Amino acid sequence: PFVDFRGRLLFRHMQRLIPDDDAHLYEDFRVQASVGYTSDRYFLEEYYKRLFDVGMDQETLAYMIRQKENWAWSIWAEANLQPWYTDTQWLPRLDYYRLGDSLLSNWFTYYQHSGINYANTHTAVEVNNPYIFAFLPYDPISNTSGPLEAFRGYSSHELDMPLNLGNMLRLVPYLQGQVVGWSNQINGNSLGRVWGAAGVRAEAMAWKVYPWIQSETLNVHGLNHKINLEAD
Repeated sequence: PFVDFRGRLLFRHMQRLIPDDDAHLYEDFRVQASVGYTSDRYFLEEYYKRLFDVGMDQETLAYMIRQKENWAWSIWAEANLQPWYTDTQWLPRLDYYRLGDSLLSNWFTYYQHSGINYANTHTAVEVNNPYIFAFLPYDPISNTSGPLEAFRGYSSHELDMPLNLGNMLRLVPYLQGQVVGWSNQINGNSLGRVWGAAGVRAEAMAWKVYPWIQSETLNVHGLNHKINLEAD
């Protein structure tokens, strides 16, 4: 006898960790988990069309983030349970952020994002299979023909000097830099890169208030028209 089973499994959970004795200590400590599996690539499109079009991806992952003031760290692990689906697996990914540190009495503002991770590109099983009708030697999105594993480490930094020239013009000279390295590429070689940039951002804003514009139909009680002009 032939049995054709079609179905899906979905589990999502989010937990905030707030101890009673010191509630502010872990005010933004969250854990999210998800398990998603479908029996074949056409199941969602056939039976759950709206979910397929606009719903979240059916993913299997675990994510933990700790945020406080202007810094945060996160751990992200993701696996692919569906052999017919090309996806990047993070096993795991660690990130650290600092946003808007003030230096030298607010003359400078510092940002950084650093991390280290291990990625495994899971390529769909039909790719590079000569026995199927629509033969593809490599996946057109990931450019891989099989599993691709790599370690990556990176550290990005930016130093800004914000200058307010009157009430309408803001200039921000900045310096940027990044160092990043990969243990493996599609060609099988490791790769490292260091780059830097310097520039100036400019932003001007103009506005005008129209308090006499009223419309009960549109629920409008005054308008404020703003224009932002930006250059880099």
